[in-house]
Amino acid sequence: MDKEKKIWYCELYAQRLYTICMGMLQEAARAGEHGRGYGAVALEARNMADRIVKYTELLRFESADDDKFKGIIDCAVQLNFLAINTAIQAHNMVKVNMDFNIPKSMAVFADELRKLTGAFNELSGGAVWNKPFVIPETAQPAKDSERETIFAFTIGGAPLCEILSLIREIVYVPVESVEGGTFSLRGDKMPLIDCYKKANLPAFKSNFPMPSGDYQPVLILENKEGKPFALPIDDLDFAAIFYTAKGTDVPVHPSHPLSKYARHAWDAVAGGQLVFLDLFSTSSPRPI
Repeated sequence: MDKEKKIWYCELYAQRLYTICMGMLQEAARAGEHGRGYGAVALEARNMADRIVKYTELLRFESADDDKFKGIIDCAVQLNFLAINTAIQAHNMVKVNMDFNIPKSMAVFADELRKLTGAFNELSGGAVWNKPFVIPETAQPAKDSERETIFAFTIGGAPLCEILSLIREIVYVPVESVEGGTFSLRGDKMPLIDCYKKANLPAFKSNFPMPSGDYQPVLILENKEGKPFALPIDDLDFAAIFYTAKGTDVPVHPSHPLSKYARHAWDAVAGGQLVFLDLFSTSSPRPI
């Protein structure tokens, strides 16, 4: 694809993102107090659209060499996290709002963001990921009350998961911002749990180069008192939010790098396990 066509597509996608953002803000307003988290995601979508517009202006009015087009990768990554956070907020809305048209509309916008993410990924030559992120059906509660929605991720190469209702959002930040014992997000400071150091796991390494340096995904979770804390992770499965029947608790296999920090585990397909971290315990033998 020639450079002029790439610029044209970027401009088209920016306008599409503005349209999606306006719809998201309307749904956040309809949800009232419960839509505050969704409203934050919508505003971030608008900020992302602004960044894409500035990026395309740079490409159009300055020398558009191949290095500058690497910014498309950044757009694809950031949009993917927006789609995931939109899906998280839509899922959480089901629990608190009886007007199911609102979370259903939110799920539609999440899917629109997913499609836009895929378009940017295609524009980047598939440089970001090979499999699409799938938005689950979130408009109605699951018919089977024993079903959970699970979010899969890795820490130090160790596969883990968490129940989606405990996850507030996921952010993508510079690696240097996740050093130390606290993490700041939009002016709020929260504890930072470093499983890499606690379990002596290999440090995070970015899967692909970013134009502005290495970035790392960070889960923002809530403890039992509703207070947030941050958990740096390697990466997430882009088809990670899925419904699963509640498994029977089984012992965590001792070979798992985080076995002594595990809350419990479920049996999974192909002889594997879904391992949940014991992130809320403050006593031994699970000191995370």
